[in-house]
Amino acid sequence: MTLRIERRGIHPFANFVRMSMMFTALAACGKSKAQDQNPIPPAAGAPANLPPTPPTRNPNDIFDIGVPLPQIRPAAAPPPASEGGLCGRIQEDFSGGHTRYWYAYGELKLVGTQDALRVKGTASSWSGFGVDTGNGNNGEAFDATGCRFLEFDIRGSFSGRMKVELTDFSGNIFESWFEAIPQNHHMRIRLEGVSGRISKMQWTAQPGTSIDLSIDNIKFTAGEEATPEASAPPVSDADPLMPVTAVDGHRQSGRYLQAIQALGDYFMGNQGNPPNATRQTEINGIAARAAYHVFEDNATHLCNGGATTSETQALFFNFMTLNAALTGNTQGAREAYAYLRYFMMPHDGAESPQLPDSQLGVDNHPFLSHWMVDLSGVAQARTCPDGMPGSGVFGENTTYNRYDPTPASPPYASVAHNASGQVDLTLRQAGGGRHAASFSSAPDADQWLADGAYWAQRYGLGDAATFLMNLRRGLSEGLTPSDAESYPNTMRFAIFWGEDQAPALAFRGTTYQLYAGYQNPAAWEIFGRHEWAQNMVKFLADAQKKFKRLYRQDGPFMPVFKDGQWGWEGDDPSTYWMGFQYRTFAHLAHYYYLTGDENAKKLLDKFVSWYKRNLRTAEGQVSIPLELENGEQNTGSIRRRGYGPNEFALMAQGLILLAAKDNDSELRQEAEQLLDYMLTQRAANGSFPYTDPEPESNGTYGFHNAEAGIAFSLYELLLDN
Repeated sequence: MTLRIERRGIHPFANFVRMSMMFTALAACGKSKAQDQNPIPPAAGAPANLPPTPPTRNPNDIFDIGVPLPQIRPAAAPPPASEGGLCGRIQEDFSGGHTRYWYAYGELKLVGTQDALRVKGTASSWSGFGVDTGNGNNGEAFDATGCRFLEFDIRGSFSGRMKVELTDFSGNIFESWFEAIPQNHHMRIRLEGVSGRISKMQWTAQPGTSIDLSIDNIKFTAGEEATPEASAPPVSDADPLMPVTAVDGHRQSGRYLQAIQALGDYFMGNQGNPPNATRQTEINGIAARAAYHVFEDNATHLCNGGATTSETQALFFNFMTLNAALTGNTQGAREAYAYLRYFMMPHDGAESPQLPDSQLGVDNHPFLSHWMVDLSGVAQARTCPDGMPGSGVFGENTTYNRYDPTPASPPYASVAHNASGQVDLTLRQAGGGRHAASFSSAPDADQWLADGAYWAQRYGLGDAATFLMNLRRGLSEGLTPSDAESYPNTMRFAIFWGEDQAPALAFRGTTYQLYAGYQNPAAWEIFGRHEWAQNMVKFLADAQKKFKRLYRQDGPFMPVFKDGQWGWEGDDPSTYWMGFQYRTFAHLAHYYYLTGDENAKKLLDKFVSWYKRNLRTAEGQVSIPLELENGEQNTGSIRRRGYGPNEFALMAQGLILLAAKDNDSELRQEAEQLLDYMLTQRAANGSFPYTDPEPESNGTYGFHNAEAGIAFSLYELLLDN
């Protein structure tokens, strides 16, 4: 069986399991209005249900769900710098006079300690290097008194992942993971949970990491806040969003209006436990609804049934928003947004009585979504079939109940708790892995929410300004820093935080892999960050140039930039799937629709030309590229053509946005060709199932259907007038 992550969004973190960085699967459960066959018992020690609060809502605003948006807790004030201490001074420069005994272990070797600490080797098992002063009894200890950052120079190269770990005199441990870096780089890492004198400093490489490095000029500083894990560019709530003028989108008739209404009815009318399209929950008198990632109780996809992902929920919200613009029925958009706010976006300290701020060593992220949640409480962990990466998504901690009392009534699940009902800060993965991040987000998917918010503003469905500003602030942490040597302000692969540490739940980090399919310059234009959006366009331009240079084909984008070079292999194995390419095209077309940026237009025209050369039509069939060639001898050629609702919908979205911007009748006809063929593949119930040559991959996918609904809706709103 070939696993094709063309359901993109299933596996953004699948390989993190094998790297011992996978988050604990999170569950967010509630009672269904229609059924309660699987009630969830209250957590031990959980507070009594809060009394229902009658909502006060603006019926014309889908973002008004009767409760104020949580405020992002400001970062804690920094401790004062030490007076006359070592803060800011270099404490190890390897000048020959150092008084510490440096070591290497595993399969790494110290090449020398003159002028710099030099280390080489390839680690097939956990290996590392460092110094242990034994609380100053075995050499001079480091002093971080009054300091907020660890800084050092690092030169050379490594492939893989490393962490730096500090232990203070009280036994508190701090660690921070990082990935590939430029050949000459200055690292600056914010300290959490350690202070005063530092007894041990150690760098550890995970298996498979190759190292040829020099480290020098180690010091602790009290500088301004910055962190290589987050590297969030400064964002002020006073910075303006892109202005949007509202127009009326309501239609009485249209070429695809019946298909849009039927698909909306399918989402709204089939709710409950799998097999169903959505699950509805009522919370304090407010209806909230989530779409399943795969509608059937699918034994292979995600290795469980009953879950959704942030990708699916974001796209469900976007479709229901466009559906509301056309039909005037805002129920679906309201309920999709309510589920995002109550369940997907974690209450991770600012609002949870069982996880107080004192236990959270990093700022909370109420505007980043959990990557995955269990909608119904019936998600079944299974052993994945041969060929599937990782193990059952919910199989890592199946003995744990997961609860987190939110401000709503009753308590709903969000954070892992142990069997006694207490927050578990020391979760372990199956197989003895050390770390399990309690929170994990796919920021690429959260960017898509900006698209839906934009359409809501454009078609007068509500005031999205506050939501967009909060979303912008949260997502900025997923971007590469503004002063990055390669591709500043580009969206990274993942954000995860809440690793087990003593004494605080403090670790936060990101990966440094950059995927073309994860960039959404339109979102950052909507956020009012035109320069950052342009930086994403430059990244995509380089990805397209690299593909042409390697394969002499102008149009597609190299999928991933990792370890300082372009390639095909990354933590997400979806890189050969054409959905990555079509999604890049659609997002870039939306940006062009908003801006008219000619640099973006050049990239789009090249992709359209490549697409037309590879489009096949015969005997009533329409066939487009679905997968690029993979393997070591990759030639960039097309491995498979055919039909897929997701691929057709994304390509159609891009063509529609281009046609609308340029008033191009030929592009309009190209979009109609795809949409008309999709109607021939539609099920009798109005949904768009996926059929694969390998039947075990077949199913009705929530995000496929949402993408289809978005494509048909954009046509009606932008072209059929």
